[in-house]
Amino acid sequence: LCSCARRTAGKGYSDVARNAFGQSAEVASTGLLFMLLLLILVAFMVLVKDIWTGVVLHIFPEIKDFFTGADENLDEDTIYNKASDYVLIVVLLLVSPLLFKKDLYALRHTCYVGF
Repeated sequence: LCSCARRTAGKGYSDVARNAFGQSAEVASTGLLFMLLLLILVAFMVLVKDIWTGVVLHIFPEIKDFFTGADENLDEDTIYNKASDYVLIVVLLLVSPLLFKKDLYALRHTCYVGF
């Protein structure tokens, strides 16, 4: 890719695709990159949701009482599912400032959130 970018004076995938194969290849490569990044984001959210919900419920067991409320007959899976949505929202709010930076250097810390 670097060699092709130097030869075609392109700065990214779409520039190289446009210079090598035309306008339709640029649109196709942009669409493929969008889908790839969307699926990576979904995988990241699933990973964070599965890991951090168990950790939060283990460290703060009183949170279970918040999700049971007046209905004491809820099973553990229902409580876990309710809590996991809130944990995901909180984690995404904490990580979102890193996702809106102009350079990718800030993203080097997001791997610590997943593990």
